[in-house]
Amino acid sequence: MRIFSFVFALLFSGLLSAQYFSGETEENLRAHVAFLASDELEGRLTGTQGEQLALEYIQQAFEGIGLEPAGTNNFIQAFDFTWKIKPEEDVYLRWELDGNPIDAKAWPVSGSGDGEISAELLFMGFGINAPDAGYNDYEMIQDLGNRIVLIQLGEPEVSNPHADFSAWTALERARYAQRAGAAAVVFLPGPDNERLDKEINPRVSALPIPVWYAEEYPKEAKIAHLRTALHAETRTGHNVAGFINNGAAYTLILGAHYDHLGYGEVGSLHRGEPAIHNGADDNASGTALLIELARYLRKEGPKELNYLCIAFSGEELGLLGAKAFTAADLLPKYQSTAMFNMDMVGRLEEDGALIVNGAGTSPRWETLLDSLRPKHLKIKTTASGVGPSDHTAFYLEDMPVLHFFTGTHSDYHRPEDDADKLNYPGMVQVGDYMLRLVKSLPTKAPLAFSKTKAPEQTRSRFKVTLGVVPDYAWEGKGMKISGVSEGKPAAAAGLQKDDVIIGIGEHAVADIYGYMAALGKFNPGDETTVKVMRGEEEMEFPLSF
Repeated sequence: MRIFSFVFALLFSGLLSAQYFSGETEENLRAHVAFLASDELEGRLTGTQGEQLALEYIQQAFEGIGLEPAGTNNFIQAFDFTWKIKPEEDVYLRWELDGNPIDAKAWPVSGSGDGEISAELLFMGFGINAPDAGYNDYEMIQDLGNRIVLIQLGEPEVSNPHADFSAWTALERARYAQRAGAAAVVFLPGPDNERLDKEINPRVSALPIPVWYAEEYPKEAKIAHLRTALHAETRTGHNVAGFINNGAAYTLILGAHYDHLGYGEVGSLHRGEPAIHNGADDNASGTALLIELARYLRKEGPKELNYLCIAFSGEELGLLGAKAFTAADLLPKYQSTAMFNMDMVGRLEEDGALIVNGAGTSPRWETLLDSLRPKHLKIKTTASGVGPSDHTAFYLEDMPVLHFFTGTHSDYHRPEDDADKLNYPGMVQVGDYMLRLVKSLPTKAPLAFSKTKAPEQTRSRFKVTLGVVPDYAWEGKGMKISGVSEGKPAAAAGLQKDDVIIGIGEHAVADIYGYMAALGKFNPGDETTVKVMRGEEEMEFPLSF
């Protein structure tokens, strides 16, 4: 028994000290990112020429490494998606006043369906039925009688201090009204002048009734006329998939998305003129590491597993590529044991903090992640298999997943996310750690799968923003700042990167959830103070929202 333990200890220590990537890997990573994050690709927005240039680069890399095609058409899997939804020219909402129709300053919103209606108007307050909070706009009217229902945005003031109306979004209020018999819903500004955007989100499923927002409503109007006709513009995205067939019983999936935000058409945090969002960290870094992992696994990886390598598009638009892959009935033939996802792995900090999400999706992960951790990495795990990246689509297929992530920063979803800001030696370290995990995976049977709870989220409704990027790898007390946005309240107050927020006004901030709960207590125009730890010094700054 002592001999076995001694031999195992030697083998295990060798595994922990192994450097799997060659000296050329860092140079290769730099070259991949330099191309993928170049202006020539114009931000790699899904369905554009920039995406096409990127997928050709990735396909050529896979072919050069020796991967087998694993798409529906050679290496490529194409998928169609709705890019924009726009109203046709002849849509209208008209109030009827003294028998005359008057055009309203109004527009259809996300969740609207098509339809042409003339009907009686019915005002339904906030359109909320929340008996637990002691509030119900539907108490006197159960059937809306096929009328056009007017609903006020915002939230009611009630005496119950624990009342929470955050689940009653505009879409949920419209859905409830539709189920109660409304022929259409028109939202009106709330007490704080809330409004709904003209931009229609194509990811929001349409209700079977029209849904509009009107800037004003003449109270003497009793009837309205409404016509809604929406046009969907479709585009085509492309995944790139390659297979390393070792004739093994089970397959490990490795994935990373290669799309980004183009000129900032969607999802950008940039507030200036349109500019190319090169997305070096998000996610040229993950794509580059995917290519280099494929290179190593093709030549030197353990042969007891097969490897399916997928570069996804459409992630920034709602995990479209990953969802398309799992929906295309491609997975069953691979007998997958797990999925590793790399998204933003290019900004490893000096403290070596690497976030690994999905650690609760298999009972084996916790032991492996901790025991194989090298000294220079600080691993922070979260349990949930659900998150804002491609691994979620595979977790929902009952597959163990891990998502590798070096954290957010002030360049996130901005034009400044460029190739020269990446930590390439750090990317090598992340890749080596992943290879340690690969070499330790069971090969005789698939990994056991565990369902996880969705990540905890505050239910506070935000009316203000501080303008900071949280450091999700922070494990101390408070909420550490990894970036400060210019022109926002935090910058005006004098907050800096690496400050740790410990209080906002009278509300203590113990962690990121406490931070979000505190934000939910304030309104635009409020003035308060913010307490931070800057190094060893506690500081307090005046703050205006």
